[in-house]
Amino acid sequence: MSQRTDKVASLVQQLVAAELREQLAAPQLSVTTVDVSPDLRQATVWLSVIADSEEEQEALMRRAVGARSQIQRAVAARMTTKFVPRIHFKHDGSGQYAEHIARIMNDL
Repeated sequence: MSQRTDKVASLVQQLVAAELREQLAAPQLSVTTVDVSPDLRQATVWLSVIADSEEEQEALMRRAVGARSQIQRAVAARMTTKFVPRIHFKHDGSGQYAEHIARIMNDL
C-alpha cells in the first residue's frame, strides 16, 4: 500500500471505531484492520466479534451491517478527502482461531 492509502485506512479505522461505539454501544465489536483500494473508493473494514455463541456473533455482525449507511454518512461528514471510501464490513475470525489454538495447546 502507498503512504496515502495507509493514512486513509488509519483515518477510516479511527472514525468507524468511534461510530461503532456511539451507534451500537457493543463493546464486543472492534475494528481490527481496514483495507483501502488504491483508488481510495472502497474500504473493507474487518471486525472482530467477541461473543459466547455463533448466533450472538452473527447478530452483532448483522447490527453492524445494518448501521453501515449511518456509519458511512458519519465518516463522510468527518473526512476531507476528495473521495470517501465506500465501507464494507467483513468478519475477522483470526481472534477466535488464535483462542482455539491456545485452548488446544493448553490441553496438551
